[in-house]
Order: sequence, then structure tokens, then C-alpha cells
Amino acid sequence: MERHGWQILTRNYHIPDGEIDIVAQKGSTLAFVEVKARAEDTRYAAQDAVTPQKQKKLHRTALAYLAQYPCEYQPRFDLCEVYFTKDRRVLIRYLENAFEEDSGG
Repeated sequence: MERHGWQILTRNYHIPDGEIDIVAQKGSTLAFVEVKARAEDTRYAAQDAVTPQKQKKLHRTALAYLAQYPCEYQPRFDLCEVYFTKDRRVLIRYLENAFEEDSGG
């Protein structure tokens, strides 16, 4: 992310009921990033692990972050999928706006 102009504000921000892997800022955007890693040949995509319940938990945790660190940035929820290949390569798929703030129900 840093190579693409993002400033990492915090890693592993947590409250008793949740955690956000990365909080990063670029321009007027504040990204709450969930990182999911999988073997490349796994049956389920990393994205599948971000269930509606997980999204709701991420949203609550993001609200706690914003209460603790108020800012004028536009928040969004991103997903970073990391896949490990059998030949030891790492493939990264980054999804901006992976889900909306209220999509967790």
C-alpha cells in the first residue's frame, strides 16, 4: 500500500469486539482494510470469509476508531486478498469498496 501512496496509520486496531487489520489514508480517503490470506488452490475465495456478520463487526470497529481519532477523511472498507501459490509466489488482489458501511445488516 505504501508503494501506492498510502500512509499506514495503524495496524491491528482492536476493540473488545473487533479488529481492523490496516487503517490507511491517501488523499481524502480513509481505508479500513481487511486482509485475508489463503492458499491459491483453496476451494473458497478469501472474500468469502468476510461474511455479513464480519462486515457488521468491522463497521462497529471502524466507528470506534473514528470516535477515538476523528478526521475529515471519507471512509471506505477495502479487502486485500493474499494468495500463496505452490511455487511460493504471493498473489495480491486488492478490492476497493469491498462492501458498504451498512451492508452487514
